Amino acid sequence: MKHFKTISFVFAVSLLLLSGCGEKKKEASVYYLNFKPEAAKTWEAIAKAYTEEKVLR
Repeated sequence: MKHFKTISFVFAVSLLLLSGCGEKKKEASVYYLNFKPEAAKTWEAIAKAYTEEKVLR
């Protein structure tokens, strides 16, 4: 049982250390398929607001 705890601890620490490796910021975008042209401006404004709030932080 002692070996299992040790192996589990080493595995958990390894995952924590490796989780930060290779992290790259990717450019994201919002895409919405809209079949009603009269709503296009509204959806573009919503997408822009969302992008500014969530993606460009």
